[in-house]
Amino acid sequence: MPIDSRMQSFEIGINLRVTECMNQGMRAYMEDFATYYFEKCPDKPESDRIKFAYFGVFDGHGGAEAAKFAKSHLLSEIKKIDGFWSNDDNAVLEAIRQGFINTHKAMWNERGNWAKTSRGLDSTAGTTASIAIVRNRKLYTGHVGDSAIVLGCRDTREQSRDLWHAQALTVEHKPSNPKERERIERAGGSLMRKGGVYRVVWRRPAQSSGADSSPQQQQQRQLFESVPFLAVARSLGDLWSYDKNSSEFHVSPEPDVQCINLDYSKHKCLILGSDGLWNMVAPDSAVEMVHICERSTENKVFTDPDVPQNFFYNPSGSLVQMAMQRWMRADLRADNITALVVMLDPPGRPMSQLRSEQRDLTLARLGLQRESPT
Repeated sequence: MPIDSRMQSFEIGINLRVTECMNQGMRAYMEDFATYYFEKCPDKPESDRIKFAYFGVFDGHGGAEAAKFAKSHLLSEIKKIDGFWSNDDNAVLEAIRQGFINTHKAMWNERGNWAKTSRGLDSTAGTTASIAIVRNRKLYTGHVGDSAIVLGCRDTREQSRDLWHAQALTVEHKPSNPKERERIERAGGSLMRKGGVYRVVWRRPAQSSGADSSPQQQQQRQLFESVPFLAVARSLGDLWSYDKNSSEFHVSPEPDVQCINLDYSKHKCLILGSDGLWNMVAPDSAVEMVHICERSTENKVFTDPDVPQNFFYNPSGSLVQMAMQRWMRADLRADNITALVVMLDPPGRPMSQLRSEQRDLTLARLGLQRESPT
C-alpha cells in the first residue's frame, strides 16, 4: 500500500514529500522492508522542526529476519556514534559505516532465534541495506548489496530546464566485480558460477549419506561441501560466510558511504528501491516517471477546482506498477518490489499549499470560484 508523508523543516534546510509502495510480486514471501523517520529537535518536540530525515530500503534473502532486524536497529546503531551528531561530514560518514558494522555484529545475538534452514543449520538470512540521511541541506548515504539509490536532477541548461535525469548514488556489490572478487578471495572465500551468475561459495557441513556407514567410511567422508550460494558480495547478516582463519566475512558488511550537498534548484527527487524495481526499470526511466507524476499533479490541481489541496499522483505507486507490468510482460516470476520516493522542495511553505494558492489565483483570474469543501 502507498504511504504519503509531508514534513516541513527548518533544520534540514529543505522540504520533503515522501511516498512508499511495496508489492510482494510472485514470491511466496515478502522479504523487502522500507522505512522513513523524522527526528524532531529535542528542544521543541511539539513543533515541526526536524533535526534530520532518514530513509531506508532493505531487501532480505534466506528469510526476512535480517532485513527486519536492520530496519529496526540500523538507525539506532548509527545514532549511538558520537560522530553522527558532528558537523564534520567525515565523522558523520564514519558513524554510518560503524553503524552498519555494529548492526551486523548485533545479529550474532539474534541468529539463534531466527528460523533454521531445511537441513537444521543456523539461519542464512541476510539483507541489502540502502539508506539516505538528509541534514543541514546535505545528503549522506550508506549502502551494501544490490538495492540502489538514485538522485533525480533537473538539467540546469536554459534550453532544457524541464528535463530531469538520473544520477546513480550506489553501485551494485556483485561477486563478479574484480574488486569484490579480490576481497572475497583474500578473506579465504571463493566464487562459483551457477545459472550463468557468479556466487559466493558457502562451505557448509556435508549431509550424512546414511547411518549404515562404517566409522572408517565416515572419517573418510568429506566434512564440508562447497555450494555456490549468494549472488551478492556485501550485505548485513549472511553470518554463514564468517571465516575463522581470516576473521572476516566473505560477504562483507562494509558499506559504501558518501556525502552530497543538496541544491533544491537542481536536485528534485531521491529514489530508493530494491532490485525488484531496478531489474525492470532503468534509473532514467524511474526519474522520468517521478517527473511525469509531478507534472500530472500540477496539471490536475491547476485545472480542476474541485481537487483537494493535498491531491497528488503517487510516484512510488507508479514505479511499482511499472516494474510489475514489465515483470509480467517478460513472463518472469516477479520479485518483491519496493520503491520509496522523496521529493526535494525549497524550504518554506509546503508544495501542496503553494500549488493550491496558485490554483485559486488562476481560477480567480478566470472568474471561477472554488467550491468550499463540505
